[in-house]
Amino acid sequence: MGYIHPVVEALTLLLALYVLLLGLNRFSANHLGRKGSFAWKRHVNLGMLALLLMLAGVGSGMLSTALLWGGFLVTGLHWQVGLAMVPFLVLSFLTGWTMHRNKKKRTGLPLVHGLLGVICVAMAVVQAITGMKMLV
Repeated sequence: MGYIHPVVEALTLLLALYVLLLGLNRFSANHLGRKGSFAWKRHVNLGMLALLLMLAGVGSGMLSTALLWGGFLVTGLHWQVGLAMVPFLVLSFLTGWTMHRNKKKRTGLPLVHGLLGVICVAMAVVQAITGMKMLV
């Protein structure tokens, strides 16, 4: 039971890195003059999945902590970063959903969305590091 959360979240981090790479291709084409295709539907579908899995990871992490260690919020920096991720995950989801539902030429919102995605993935890397320290 204790390894479900870390395994699912490790796989989710790999998925999120892939989604970020897809978004980087779009950023490079729009802002750096590089040529390339944007797998838009794949980015949207996998991005929503990754964000929802990360949000679920906050809940499953708290549940795992309660079941295995008998309390909440006892994992130090790991829970602090996990809770701090929530608004970034929600905002990344909402900005992506807005662009998906209302397709039009935009300049600012895609940049905000991309920055939020980078922040989410960076925080997820911190989560992986702090989480691995608890496993050993």
